[in-house]
Amino acid sequence: IWIATPKIFNVWMMGVPLFFIISAFTLCLTYHKRKDLEQKPNLKFYIRRLFRIVPVFVILTTLVFFIMKYIDIGLAFDGSLMNRLTHISFTYWFSQQYIGSMMMGERSLFNEVIFYICFPAIFLYIAKDQKKTLLFAAMTFVVCYLYNIFWNSVFGLDKSYVYTTPLTHFFSFSLWFVLFMLRDFVPKKTYKHILYIVNIVGFIILGYIHIFYGMYLFPFFIINLALLVFLCARGGIYTLLANKVHSYIGKISYSMYLINIPLFTVVWYITRTYADRENMIAYHRIVWAIALSLLIAISSISYYIL
Repeated sequence: IWIATPKIFNVWMMGVPLFFIISAFTLCLTYHKRKDLEQKPNLKFYIRRLFRIVPVFVILTTLVFFIMKYIDIGLAFDGSLMNRLTHISFTYWFSQQYIGSMMMGERSLFNEVIFYICFPAIFLYIAKDQKKTLLFAAMTFVVCYLYNIFWNSVFGLDKSYVYTTPLTHFFSFSLWFVLFMLRDFVPKKTYKHILYIVNIVGFIILGYIHIFYGMYLFPFFIINLALLVFLCARGGIYTLLANKVHSYIGKISYSMYLINIPLFTVVWYITRTYADRENMIAYHRIVWAIALSLLIAISSISYYIL
């Protein structure tokens, strides 16, 4: 998609905060319902998150280790025991040497784990109080905005760190609670139509400006993404997004998120190694179609078994 579309649509980093906002907003709803019905709801929350995230991640990073060890894809790879231990313990983010060394998806996964650890405490302290909710969102916006301005001049960090650090995505997660606070609020039809227009035009304008100004606008993208989720939850034109296919992809999305990197790496290696150069384009189309089918199949098996 990135290669085939105009630059205005190449704002790839929107996917991560959009996922965080959707994931966390639904998490607030389910946690809110369960906390009064379960004994030790916080403990059960952590157990559910543990089994949701860790098994697939550990299996996939182990698999990637063997793939990278025995298949030469032209990339330097650190297969040390320390690298594997930092991944199993989710401490890889603290080392520029290890972060992103196994799979691309691990960068944003670290943020997810951090916020799952913090979630019950923040929810109990903030979610019941509108002033605290808005203050928390305002504070995290300021932190996110300043961090995205001074990421290089003050912090001296690599750009990839900015998109994957909790300092940026604390703001994404703080909007969980704003959306949760507004869960029962339904604007009048006229205002809702205005919000639809603002949302769509906002993406176009932000996408266009992003080409020139880049990361300074990241917090504003996050606000517009939260507005998108708010409107999706209220039907209207965005009900087109709500169907069985998207719902099923949502179920297996975590597995797809992790599995796609090693799967497509192997497919790319096989295609590059064995494909006839004269028919390369035809090979690519067939092989990638098979790979996509495999991705959905393997992700489904992973979801239901693991």
